[in-house]
Amino acid sequence: MTIPTLMDIELLVHGHSCLDVHIRHDDAPANDWQYRIQSMEINGGGMAANAAVAASRLGLRTGFSGRLGIDPFSQFQMDEFHQNGVNTELVVQQGYIPSLFLAMNHSKGQSEYSWYQMPHASMVSDALNCQPSLILLDGESFDVAIALIETARERDIPVILDACFLSDRRLALIPKFDMVIASHDFVREYMQSEDWHAGLRQLTQHCTKTIITLDSEGCIWHWQGEKGSMNCWPVECVDGLGAGDAFHGAFCTGLLRGYTLHENLRFASAAGALCCTREGTRAGLPDMPTIKRFMASHPEPVITPV
Repeated sequence: MTIPTLMDIELLVHGHSCLDVHIRHDDAPANDWQYRIQSMEINGGGMAANAAVAASRLGLRTGFSGRLGIDPFSQFQMDEFHQNGVNTELVVQQGYIPSLFLAMNHSKGQSEYSWYQMPHASMVSDALNCQPSLILLDGESFDVAIALIETARERDIPVILDACFLSDRRLALIPKFDMVIASHDFVREYMQSEDWHAGLRQLTQHCTKTIITLDSEGCIWHWQGEKGSMNCWPVECVDGLGAGDAFHGAFCTGLLRGYTLHENLRFASAAGALCCTREGTRAGLPDMPTIKRFMASHPEPVITPV
């Protein structure tokens, strides 16, 4: 894929990148401590990084900003960005930063997840020497997020928060964003309950354009006064990891391609659904022809006013 120049970027995604290792193994150990591995996939990962790759595969000129090391894990991630047409000129590479996410899937469908991220200093925060039309942040680096939001305000660039997991700092950032896409995990921690609509009401007090993704239950939203819900596209889920990242990348794509809200929700939901049909976070991220074929051959999710 062709990598856009820094000044041609339409979407800038800032946040975390790591190496994903997906292992499928037997249901029970062969002895007291060993599992037999049936299959293994290794690819780049991380919420922001996956969203950047998702948007690029859909034809959006995309750049990724974050911090990686000069270690082999980091170089693997850089190579995969470039193979997927993502600009990495704003990536800071320093030291040894082996961030790793390990997914272990039992053949009966049970999963275990572990991750490791080496502590490191804040990323460079004043390097927005480009003019994207949209910025997506995962809020991982608070100081960098604040600096990018302030620069975006000065340049009239809308900013979206990928609110996947709750933290005090990420919560404090919400009023500063133009749009928020929150996961059900975020809302569950935030509300200490699974009352998604109550969570939506709380979040929209701080941001009037908010979506909550609910995995197989679809999504709900409050978007400048309009409230609604939508079920999901029908697929057989093989692996749900990365579906939210696919949704975020596709939603950004739809925004910049002029889709209406309802068109964009169906489009982004289709990207998330297709991601679930393959094992591994990157394997299922679709391109535009794949999404269009899928949407044309399946019944549309129903949108219901709330």
